[in-house]
Amino acid sequence: MGSQLSEAGLHREASERYMEALRRNRNNVQAQIALRQDGQRVLDHHLQEFYLAHTSADHTKAVREFELASRYNEMVRRFGVSLSFPENYRPMFMESEEIYLRGLYIEAQDLIDDGRFAEAENILKEISRLREDYGTVQELRDLAYLEPRYQEALTAMQEESFRKAYFLFADIMARDPNYKDSRRMRELARERGIFTVGVLPFENRTNVSNIEQLILARLIADINGMNDPFLRLIDRTNTDRIIAEQRLSLEGVIDQRTAVMAGEMMGAKALLKATVIEARESEGRLQRENRKGFLGTPVNVTDPQTGAVVSQMQYNRVFYQHFTRENEVVVHVQYQLVSTATGEILLSDVIEMRRTDRAEYSRFEGDHRHLFAGVWENQKRPSPNDRMYNSPRAKRELNAMLQASDKVESVPNLRSQIVRDLSARMSQQLQSFNPER
Repeated sequence: MGSQLSEAGLHREASERYMEALRRNRNNVQAQIALRQDGQRVLDHHLQEFYLAHTSADHTKAVREFELASRYNEMVRRFGVSLSFPENYRPMFMESEEIYLRGLYIEAQDLIDDGRFAEAENILKEISRLREDYGTVQELRDLAYLEPRYQEALTAMQEESFRKAYFLFADIMARDPNYKDSRRMRELARERGIFTVGVLPFENRTNVSNIEQLILARLIADINGMNDPFLRLIDRTNTDRIIAEQRLSLEGVIDQRTAVMAGEMMGAKALLKATVIEARESEGRLQRENRKGFLGTPVNVTDPQTGAVVSQMQYNRVFYQHFTRENEVVVHVQYQLVSTATGEILLSDVIEMRRTDRAEYSRFEGDHRHLFAGVWENQKRPSPNDRMYNSPRAKRELNAMLQASDKVESVPNLRSQIVRDLSARMSQQLQSFNPER
């Protein structure tokens, strides 16, 4: 197929077929010879296009054709085939490259002056690709990347989008820690964007004692552990003291008056309150059931015809025990985040959590290797209605039950899991809330 393509003048396609043959067999001498012939034609075509472009001052095309020639020559060389690449082309390429780069450099500077940073950055990437140390290309690239972000961050500050501004300044500093006054402005954005939340005592309307305190303590620890630059909780001790001193009742719905009053006393922009509206803890009793089965016992039997003694399996009707136990904890929490400026509910949710753990297993006092599940009517006498489930699948299922664990997660552990997951949901929602939107 490669030779037919070559005869048709499709030298690039032919060379690709020869390279594919060499991928399968690097010692294919015939493919190497053919690749050298057709590959040289492809390379010569690129060099001819390069020469024509160079002499006609089309330096953009000249650079492109020389790069294509160089890449193709390197690709063929990887297959152990050397092509003729005259050195006299390189000085011409360096001349075209210099003219091409100079034009791009001037164009990029003009675009930066015009504030067209994205276009400038694309051109500067092309310059860096060809010659990374050309002029002040790296400084210009930094400028093209940083300046539009800096201007966007300043605009965000003016629009009081302090969180957006903070992360833009942080992005700038990741590339250049000393760019203009980004460090000072980032800190200013953080200070102005801080969202202070007063956490009110959680309410418990259930019979499970202290569940609300566990959730509250875990929530405070989780939020503080996030190290969020904007979300700040007011010290819990001060919150409780202020409420006690002022005898501020915040039970039930927080209206605008009580929210503003509490906000003024606590210095909070919002109040967080939550109520455990349902909580159930069930520690299941161990359920025991006697199940019927058949236990095989090998016995020696004399063959009446031959007199030979053979071993056979004799099955006796037996009981084995099957156990189940299930523990469960259910908790539903309703929470609200209320603005102290307007009394508006900024965020609310009802989170429902359920954790269940169940143990199901069987036990048999004796060697269960020949134990099979089944049904029988009388343990002493066989019956036509007796059934032994001795299929491989039935035996595997019984063995799995006999080897199953009898451990079940305790109610306190299930409660801890729910408290952890409840807190994680609430803290993530609070962190995701952006009051500036």
